[in-house]
Amino acid sequence: AEIKAFCGANGGSTCTSSNASTVFKWVFAQGKRVFFLPDEHLGRNTAADLSVPHDHVACYDPKKVDGGLRESDVVSAQVVVWRGFCIIHTRFTTEHVMFARKNWPDSRIIVHPECPREIVRIVDAHASTAGIIKYVEAAPAGSVVVVGTEVNLVERLAHQQAGRVTVKALAPSVCRNMSMTSDKSLHDVLVNWPDANVVSVPDRIAANARTALERMLSL
Repeated sequence: AEIKAFCGANGGSTCTSSNASTVFKWVFAQGKRVFFLPDEHLGRNTAADLSVPHDHVACYDPKKVDGGLRESDVVSAQVVVWRGFCIIHTRFTTEHVMFARKNWPDSRIIVHPECPREIVRIVDAHASTAGIIKYVEAAPAGSVVVVGTEVNLVERLAHQQAGRVTVKALAPSVCRNMSMTSDKSLHDVLVNWPDANVVSVPDRIAANARTALERMLSL
């Protein structure tokens, strides 16, 4: 919430993997540069989708003084990405792609844009979670689609498309945190609402965070 509030207070916006390019275009239309956080790979891939040259993207490393960047690096960059990542999507490797190409030569491979740029460049498509679902649903009957994202989604798609499209995981990549959400925990929250798991955000933070969210929704 504090990060969203900082963005809202400074003319910025939130985004998701499905609308990051829309937000980038909004920034560029103002003649400004993008400082993108927290996912370096989504930032790099979105920039590449919009034909931003690779050498016009700088990476800010929070573990280094001044992010490891010189002032000239920032001035010459059109996009500055924060060195952060989703551990689920950085587990995929070029070897996984090569394995899929060898074992399912007629397949199409789609990955989430939080995968590293070198993976995204060599597969057939990349898309947000919603985009991946639509891609699989639109695949021709009898085809094979290899998906690089959290494995529970891949398995659900495989079950839904059974008999029509074969859906394979690029590699098993499980999110432990997502798996902690259970039927019982959801049930307990609903039964004990509003006394269970109340999250309170101070008004000063909530107002600016809401501004960042509203900017995204307006776009």
